[in-house]
Amino acid sequence: MNYQKEKDYISYCGSYCKQCDWFTGKNRKIFQAAADSLELFGFKKLLKDKVDIKNLKRGLKIMANSSICPGCKAEADRLPTEDRCKIRQCAIANEVELCSTCSNFPYAKFSNPIRG
Repeated sequence: MNYQKEKDYISYCGSYCKQCDWFTGKNRKIFQAAADSLELFGFKKLLKDKVDIKNLKRGLKIMANSSICPGCKAEADRLPTEDRCKIRQCAIANEVELCSTCSNFPYAKFSNPIRG
């Protein structure tokens, strides 16, 4: 096993990409199955007046056709200046491979409000 390459699959926050449902494509399959079920069964009585079915179908198709994430660090090199991930922005700005190795860790701005 190439441990240097595997290290690239550990995101800045510490998640392991190869277990992520966006990386593996599991989420795409789930959205496709939901879109197929909605198309096959309709669910009009169940969803009547509660959901805009046309927009729901559209959203499911968009998600089913979304790209598979190449991994947090692989994506970092291709991102525009307005990165959607605040954790990745912070790690790159602080030049760390993992948040836990940063001298400012743990960060108050990323703390879980439930845990305090």
